[in-house]
Amino acid sequence: MKTAISIPNQTYQDAERIAVKLGLSRSALYTKAIEEFISRQRIQSITDQLNTVYNETDLTLEEQNFTRAAAQEGLKSVSWQ
Repeated sequence: MKTAISIPNQTYQDAERIAVKLGLSRSALYTKAIEEFISRQRIQSITDQLNTVYNETDLTLEEQNFTRAAAQEGLKSVSWQ
């Protein structure tokens, strides 16, 4: 899909330099950047949901830490693409 966006000149120039350095087209660079942003938003959403659950439970701090660590380990094996 084609789209037009407006970005600050410095951001454009920085992106151009990075695209050249990485051997990517402008479209490929912007696509990778947007995909990364979306992935981080998904992870943050999951973290926010887990935090809500933790805050609503009567678990001890130790139990909360264990549950949080287990969830983080589980998320490491998830492919976000």
